[in-house]
Amino acid sequence: MDLDLITEAFEARLDAAVYEAAEWSDVLEGLEAADAIVLLTAHRSKGLEYDTVFLLGLDENQWWAYSRDPIESQRAFFVGLSRAAERLIVTTTMPDARTGPIAGLFALLDHAGVPEITRS
Repeated sequence: MDLDLITEAFEARLDAAVYEAAEWSDVLEGLEAADAIVLLTAHRSKGLEYDTVFLLGLDENQWWAYSRDPIESQRAFFVGLSRAAERLIVTTTMPDARTGPIAGLFALLDHAGVPEITRS
């Protein structure tokens, strides 16, 4: 774990909790944030873990750098998906994304045993 990243994330969370609070009990409740949905980029999530992680928009528009630097894109992708302790949910709006320019990312999901569920 990167202690600097964790410390930075905690400081940001504390600042937000203090800013929104009228009393110390509100600060503590804000820090706990049991019902919070945290939105992060893959890079900002490094070193953190969540029960459920959603990777939204797995398509070539969101992963445009993949064709330029597939190795670095796979690293960022792995950081994002490896934050999931129990569940990983990946969405795409492009039916041909699996066979398009980012097919390598889908191959990583297949290799990890992530099941595909198609909704129409």
